[in-house]
Amino acid sequence: MPVRLIPSSLYSLSSQGVATLLLAGCKSLDNKWQQPIEHENPSSLIKAPFGLPHKSPGREEVYLHLSPEHRTLLDWLSNLPDRVIEDVVSNFLAKLETHLLDDMDNKLILTMINIEKMKMKDFFFGVHSLLSLVQGFQLHSLHFSKRLWFCLWQYGEITSSKHLSDTLCCSLPGLSCLTSLNIPHVADDRIVYTVTRYLNSLITLDVSNSRVSDRGLRFLAASVNFSRPKSPSSSAIRNLADMMEDPKSSHKAEILFQPQSRVGCPKLEQLNLQSCDNVTEKGVIYVLEHLLHLRHLEYHQKSSVLEILIKSVSTITDEERSGKVFRLTEVEHGFPYGLSPLSDQMTQLAGLLPHLTTITLVTMDSAVSLLALFPHLSKITVELEDCLGDGFLELLSKLGDQLEEVCVSCSSDPEATLSLDQVEGPAAQQGQLFNLAIVMVGLLARRVRKLSVSGCGLVSSTAVATMGLQEKIGHPSWLRRQSDQWFSSLSSLILMSYEDSLPAMAVHSGLIKSVLVAAKDLKILNLEGSFGTFFSDSYFCSILSFNSLTNLSILDICVSEEGGLYGRIPLTWLTVQQLLASCKRLRELRISDWRVTDLEFKELQKMVTDNNWDLLITRKVRDLTDS
Repeated sequence: MPVRLIPSSLYSLSSQGVATLLLAGCKSLDNKWQQPIEHENPSSLIKAPFGLPHKSPGREEVYLHLSPEHRTLLDWLSNLPDRVIEDVVSNFLAKLETHLLDDMDNKLILTMINIEKMKMKDFFFGVHSLLSLVQGFQLHSLHFSKRLWFCLWQYGEITSSKHLSDTLCCSLPGLSCLTSLNIPHVADDRIVYTVTRYLNSLITLDVSNSRVSDRGLRFLAASVNFSRPKSPSSSAIRNLADMMEDPKSSHKAEILFQPQSRVGCPKLEQLNLQSCDNVTEKGVIYVLEHLLHLRHLEYHQKSSVLEILIKSVSTITDEERSGKVFRLTEVEHGFPYGLSPLSDQMTQLAGLLPHLTTITLVTMDSAVSLLALFPHLSKITVELEDCLGDGFLELLSKLGDQLEEVCVSCSSDPEATLSLDQVEGPAAQQGQLFNLAIVMVGLLARRVRKLSVSGCGLVSSTAVATMGLQEKIGHPSWLRRQSDQWFSSLSSLILMSYEDSLPAMAVHSGLIKSVLVAAKDLKILNLEGSFGTFFSDSYFCSILSFNSLTNLSILDICVSEEGGLYGRIPLTWLTVQQLLASCKRLRELRISDWRVTDLEFKELQKMVTDNNWDLLITRKVRDLTDS
């Protein structure tokens, strides 16, 4: 039977309770906010040769600059250890996100209608007081999600306010222990500049969907030199904003970034620049060349990171190229793209990226074999634009022993004519994508933990012949023997076809049974497409008789994720009962298209509730009125 729900621990309940009180307190303080009166000389920041003044704020210094009401809340919060405060802040942000997302569209519309009646502090939501209070605590991460930042950013756009940005710039200097920071949507060069001056231990930074530009990246990749600066004043932050946004004042901003005051984020390993429209290919190359520990860079505007590297190495001499090595371990080259790597370019990339372990690539079958030039690859995701064939087979023959994750998709047009020699017969076959991919990976990649095959593409006839596909899957005795020899490490199996693909994509029932019997450690099984129709109660029962699937966590067998139709998958209430009895770690069961009636589904939900199981059972029902 599935695992029962475990009551929340006293620690978890206490943390959530403190977060609720903290959220209420911060909202109350934000409602009392008033625009500060400036006493400082607006030009003082520009005159300072070291940019921002010289010491990171401790908790005592933060305390002195807070209002009496903020001090009272901080005194209460300071009774908790820093590690506990990080959990409280995480719960705080989760509660705030739930509140903001609830009917957000209507809230935004009402805000725009009543904008003249509203005050700036109506859009703080407690975040501004929270950021002020947590300064000085040794937190390693602020658990803002992308959705939460997006919500806050939308309200900021409506009000044309920079107060959230100001608060971040004032608060981040007091969080020097952060190793992970997510600030999508709200980041800009000014915030990145503040990050680079104070958060020098960052390992992960997400500034996606923001206004960060190449200038911000130059700050990020600066060299480390001297002692840490101290926290900026509010007027300094606002003047820095003016200089960053005024193109005529760019020379003034440079004064803030003298060589002797450069700090940067030298430990950065993961950087997300996705959808940063102001970041150019020059900025990407600068980051790659100066962030020496960078392992993963997410960026794809007009060109992918792989394309940018190809263009870059084509403009330098062989001598310059021989000395260039990047530490990237992950790269992606997907749609849209301007060029597809050729053989000589792959050779150059292999020299530039000797540490590469993970790659996502859109290419042709003839080029995919060149991935063997990267000796440490363990995870590959390839989108084949022509067919699954000899190139993929050659890659598995060379690197199969070290591959742990294999995701292959083929979306070739079944009506297309392949440019292959057809003297001996048809160059490609239809309907064998799943069979060929499974047999290839099972025989040549023995250590694979995740296998994903999707699409409706063609397969090369030569690859089918080389693997002896028809002979293998046509012999039940061979498939039974393989159950003891392949996929012993498989934990995730995903097969996805298109519902309307013609001819319908199929997978051999005996082949799937052989895989599922072999995969004793299987945790995720997701089969989507018409090939799932042979899953009957007796078929699934025979699998469970050899492999009880005790580690299975997620099961989804359907025709289409868009919504199910009763009976398209001939699995009934009997199979549901067998799964509940056998799969002790089952956490999610999706039964769209199954032959389970509405009454049985309601009974199943009641059973889950009555037994207090930690199990989610779902099914999507297609609305036939729309069609």
